[in-house]
Amino acid sequence: MSAKDFETWQAQYLQEHEQEINERIKAATDKALQISRSSLKGKITEQFAPLFPEFISKYDAADARFLGSPVDFIVFNNLHTVSNENQDRKEVEVVFVEVKNTKKNPRYTDNEKAVRTAVESGRVRYDILRINFEDGGNGSDNDNKEQVGLPN
Repeated sequence: MSAKDFETWQAQYLQEHEQEINERIKAATDKALQISRSSLKGKITEQFAPLFPEFISKYDAADARFLGSPVDFIVFNNLHTVSNENQDRKEVEVVFVEVKNTKKNPRYTDNEKAVRTAVESGRVRYDILRINFEDGGNGSDNDNKEQVGLPN
């Protein structure tokens, strides 16, 4: 087939299938927009979760810290009750919170699954890292590092 014959065939094919091509392009564009909107809606919902009744019924929004990834929030449950003057002080609980849309079966990323497994397995600890700015702040001095394991 010569180049001219190919160009003729191509023009004829595009003319015959123009409507189908345009419908496929529109469908693909609509699907991409729907996915984009859904993703954006999910990200907005994650950040505003402390304002929703489902969150408020379990936690005080003042105790929540948004991370976004690999978990949405770390909640220091009852932290708001801790002060020297508060007689109703409660024990603080650290809770990793992942916000998901309840309308669907939630999908978890590999990172979300790994964090959940680590928490459920008790592989959680509190770490104090002391930085010595005098030696350039490389943090390599093991004498300046203190780790405390947390019980299950």
